Amino acid sequence: MHVPIERGTTVLTEFRGALATFLTMAYILAVNPRILADSGGPCESEDGPFSTEYELCLEEVKRQFVVSTALTSMVACLVMG
Repeated sequence: MHVPIERGTTVLTEFRGALATFLTMAYILAVNPRILADSGGPCESEDGPFSTEYELCLEEVKRQFVVSTALTSMVACLVMG
């Protein structure tokens, strides 16, 4: 399984690198939006942070942060590649 390829690496080494990158990206996509949304974002409510309106706003902000994190990660991966 240790078949050397270009630049002195092996298929197994490349697979381990890809797995580590995938796990890191999965972690970032799960955690980063949560951290950002905990700031409250642009959400405001007359009834305070425990109202249904505020909670719905936070859920929308989390979705927006997931999309923006994924797109930013995609662009960064393409630039690095």
